[in-house]
Amino acid sequence: MGIVYRNIDELKKHENNPRTITSDQLERLKESIVKNPDYVEARPIVVSNRTGDLVVIAGNQRLEASMQLGLREVPTYLLENLTEERESGDYRDWE
Repeated sequence: MGIVYRNIDELKKHENNPRTITSDQLERLKESIVKNPDYVEARPIVVSNRTGDLVVIAGNQRLEASMQLGLREVPTYLLENLTEERESGDYRDWE
């Protein structure tokens, strides 16, 4: 499966996202999304469906910026059949 544009309302932010962004960085990200929409498609938001929901595992800040910009859809890439450890980025538990 490749890139699929999904409604923002279908996506859930990762509850334990370790990444943070300052308000200035968020404003720059929003400006970049507006000026370079092709960059957004080249770097889709990665989601997992392990729990039955589409949980963002990479791109939480891009999702937030897109929401604030009022976008309805964003490019996503679905990774299926992830373990909880892989989804959380806990690489020590990978085999």
